Parts: sequence; C-alpha cells; structure tokens
Amino acid sequence: MKNRIQDLKDVVESNLNVDVHSITKVDGGLVHYVYRIKTDQGIIFAKIRESHYSALPNITTNPELILYEKKAIEILSKLEPQKFPQLLFYISHKNLLLLSDIMPERTTFEMKLNRYEIREKDCYFLGKNLADIHKKLSFVDVLIREDGDVEFYNQILFYRFGYHKHPAFDEVIDQLKKGQKQPILGDLSPKNIGFSTKRTYTFCDLENFHYGNTVCDTGFLGASIIIHTINNSTLVYKLLLSFLRGYSSISKLNINNLTLKRIVLGIVLYRLDNLVIPYKISITNKARKEKVKAIKKLLYKKKISWKKLVETVTINKL
Repeated sequence: MKNRIQDLKDVVESNLNVDVHSITKVDGGLVHYVYRIKTDQGIIFAKIRESHYSALPNITTNPELILYEKKAIEILSKLEPQKFPQLLFYISHKNLLLLSDIMPERTTFEMKLNRYEIREKDCYFLGKNLADIHKKLSFVDVLIREDGDVEFYNQILFYRFGYHKHPAFDEVIDQLKKGQKQPILGDLSPKNIGFSTKRTYTFCDLENFHYGNTVCDTGFLGASIIIHTINNSTLVYKLLLSFLRGYSSISKLNINNLTLKRIVLGIVLYRLDNLVIPYKISITNKARKEKVKAIKKLLYKKKISWKKLVETVTINKL
C-alpha cells in the first residue's frame, strides 16, 4: 500500500504540477481502486484498474478497459461539464485516470435514500436531470468500443435479465434489441450520484457508458430507489412515481409501459438475487427469498400497475 501511495503521489505531482498533501483510499468501489487526493490546488481523484476487482479479488478483469471510461468521461464532461468529472490526466501504462472532484459536498443520493431524507421533489428533479442528459446524448454518435458496443450491450442484457431464463425477460431483451438506441450512462447506482442542497445532481463511475436503450437507465435508477427504501412501501411509491413523472416531463417515455415495469423488476431481482456480486439491502434473507419468488410470479402478468409492483417488491403494503 505504501508503495502505491508514494507512486501515486509522484505521478500526480509530476503530471499536474501540484503539491500533494494527503492521499486517502475511498471505500465502496467494486472494480477500481479509488483515491481521494488533497493538493495545494484542491481535491482530485485517482481511479486505477488492475487485473482483478478491488472488492472481489477472485474476479479477474482486463485493466485496459479503463480506456472506455476515459472516452466516456471525455464525451460527457464536454456535454455537461457541471454534472460529470473532468479528465485531468490519463496514464495508459498504469491504467490510471486523474479526475476532478464532482461531489464537493461529499453527499450521495444513496446516503440520502438510506437516511430517508429524499423527498418527492428531489426525485422529480432527478428524473428531469436524467431525461435532459438523455436528450443531449441523443445527438452524440460516438461509439467508444471497437465493435460499436455490441458485445458489451449483449453482456449487460444477459447479466441483468437473461440469466434468469424467465420468458418475460426474454421478451424484454427481444424488444430492447429491436428498439431505438443511443448512448446511455449504463450504471445509475445511487452511490454514483452526487446530491446537493440545491437539488443539482452529478454523476461518476462511467465505465458502463454504452450504446443502448434509455429505458434501461430509467428502469435501473427507478429500481435503485426501490431497493434503498424497500422497508417503506408508501415512500417507495411516492418517490418512484415522482422520479418517473419528472423524467417523462421532458422525454416521450410512457411510464405505464410494461417493458419499463419489467426492467424495474429485473433490476430489483439483479440486486436481490445475485450470487456473484451481492448487494447490501436492509432485509432478512428470508424476506429476500420471498421477494424473489413473488417478483418472478408477478413477471408472468401482462398488466402490472405501479401500485401492485411496489406492493410486491417492498416489505409492507401500501
């Protein structure tokens, strides 16, 4: 660890012409090693990808894949410089990104959800934020992977939906593959979303940026709202619907679309029933198993109301 910290200090000082005061490892990352670096010019972050996941060292990965996040950051930081980090420096042989601080208040959407401090207006504005980003990305025609993101797109669909071998998800995958595609963010986990008192949101951890379906981003974030407030069905219902209404106030998304609801259910399952990458959720193992069974049963329905969906996935009823 000391060698890595010293090496990182030397890299930052020599390439950015700053004095490093301290370097602190940031916990919570799955794939990368992330460090918060205090310099005489302010806070920056270093992101390093190695040959194995930082949180799950038994899983191997290609460290050179960080190049795709670099490309994503370059696109997004130009598109929305106030919402995405700036790339300060890239060192290819070290698979290292040096990034600006995009969360100066040190508060994430996940923190606020877990404390039950998120209100309907917060989610409404988050939905509008996401829809606005999608709208701007619809005019971007840059593909960051050599095959046009085809392999990555197929892997994402299988990993999040296909592996369940459920006919409803087979239909979802078929519809998504036939549907309209554009660049999307790919991983809207609440820990990757910065929250400020002015209801402005920032986004980081952009390695899953790819050419895909906007409804997948929307469904992923909707499901994340559920997961982090799963013990309060009334709150879930209000926050989820506010988020979707905020999103649809800018986009043309029909929030009562069955595919969207199935995607939300799929991402909830992805979090509840994932043996490879477990997700911390504040429910018992017994309740988790019951919810998985109930969700898989609900997926067979051709008509699902948001009320029924929320009642099925949360602990207490509306």
